Amino acid sequence: NATQNNNVANAYAGETAYGNPELMSWQQNSTASLHNVTGYTLSKDSALKVIDLLWRVPGVIYYDLNSFVPQDQEWRKLDTVFRIWKANPNRIILVNGHTDIIGTERYNLSLSKNRAVYIRECLLSRGVNADNIKINYFGSTRPVWIAKLYSLETDRDIFIRLQGVNRRCEIKIQ
Repeated sequence: NATQNNNVANAYAGETAYGNPELMSWQQNSTASLHNVTGYTLSKDSALKVIDLLWRVPGVIYYDLNSFVPQDQEWRKLDTVFRIWKANPNRIILVNGHTDIIGTERYNLSLSKNRAVYIRECLLSRGVNADNIKINYFGSTRPVWIAKLYSLETDRDIFIRLQGVNRRCEIKIQ
């Protein structure tokens, strides 16, 4: 059952609008399963299970709605990123900020920038050299999950929860 859920999660992750699937190794692995599941529509319970799997992805920091401060449970991931960089201090940390599709694109672009800048400031405060951190921000243009069956007007709570995986910063050490 866990393997089946992973295949479904991978299929939907591979179906999204990423412009650079090479940014994260988990994204490269997800596209391999895309062709195993076609024409499949997730029920609400299944969709929520898939979202719960995506929340656990290492190197991805998640946020609450309209916030640029990471969720409390995400600080451990940032600690891990710092420890990995500290063992390889000549490497570059790439931080990509993203938002969900709620709000205007202008607002979302600003919010995604604030998320990436906040992560950069956290890393700087831990001793990472500014030259070793590069940031990008994309607003809502690169979602990991597109909740086609739900809308803000008809299924507000479910829609906001499903969109949560799009409120993120992806961090990669190069």
